[in-house]
Amino acid sequence: MIKVLVIVTSHFGFDGISNVATNYYIYQDHTRIKMDLLTINDIPIRLKVEIEKNGDSHFIMNQRNKNPIGYVKSVAVLCRQNKYDLVHIHGNSNTMFVDLVAARLGGVKVRVAHSHNTKCNHTVINRMLKPFFRMNVTDGFACAEEAGMWLFKKGEFRVINNGIDLNRFKFNASLRLHLRKELGVENKLVVGHVGRFSKQKNHQKLIHIFKMLHERRKNTALLMWGEGELKDDIQQMILDINADIRLMGTTTEVEKWLHVMDVIVFPSLFEGLPLFLIEAQALGVKCIVSDTVSPMAKIVDNFTYHSLNDTDEGWAKFIITETISLGHIETHNMITEAGYDIRNNCEQLLEIYNDLIYR
Repeated sequence: MIKVLVIVTSHFGFDGISNVATNYYIYQDHTRIKMDLLTINDIPIRLKVEIEKNGDSHFIMNQRNKNPIGYVKSVAVLCRQNKYDLVHIHGNSNTMFVDLVAARLGGVKVRVAHSHNTKCNHTVINRMLKPFFRMNVTDGFACAEEAGMWLFKKGEFRVINNGIDLNRFKFNASLRLHLRKELGVENKLVVGHVGRFSKQKNHQKLIHIFKMLHERRKNTALLMWGEGELKDDIQQMILDINADIRLMGTTTEVEKWLHVMDVIVFPSLFEGLPLFLIEAQALGVKCIVSDTVSPMAKIVDNFTYHSLNDTDEGWAKFIITETISLGHIETHNMITEAGYDIRNNCEQLLEIYNDLIYR
């Protein structure tokens, strides 16, 4: 049985990287792998239960950003004690060199960095750390081609798809009617968004777009799920807008709330390949996303790109045009054929782990 330590370098919550790591843990064949998890904060109960059930371990080391030297020492000791065959690090930038160095000092021969984005918020530091990152990484993974090219050179990484459990994303017309009635939006065009309240997700533009949309089509609502450092700013911003805009908190049941939505609007400044957009397409929800999102994100026909440079009014008009005719479409076969069934993805990842360890 191989031994792997998975490290998530960002805040572990209910967003993209966290959900990808969770899916790859829960649906893995734990008779063939010991998979421990290291995070900088606590994790959801659901994942804790799974880790305990499988006899694996979860470690919290919250000093990564405040005391990187102490963090490196602690992770190195952990790696040495547990004799991991491979360390798999999820992140967005060359700051993953901290975790890579720790793994190398801990005697881990296979050190994988997994890129989940195409930019980061600390570009100068990222550029400075690049040589140190390259000296310590042995293998590269990426959620999409563009995310791979952000941290690696062509041919230096493998694309690992952000797989989902398709059984969770089955359209239920009765549930849609019930939830929309419960929220009082049964006769409205519901715009949805799930994502961390951060600069990257561009919530300010989303709200300005919705304001323009609401001026042209009154019977509309904007529902947003997520947490993050900009949540208070967004909360303040929507107080000044006379429209139905709601912050819905976090959710572990995205498949449930997707039933409420008519269209997802996703004007991100930069992205790798958001798991949420795969989930939305699996349930057949119309998606309108900025042209910064990877071309790999489009799996079905009701997924449309729009220029981030267009005006808020231009976006609003485009949404109106694109939502003239809406209806559920069956997409599961297309999602599976595109390679996003998590059970198949887990089998492929396990094979890759073994190839890297025993090469």
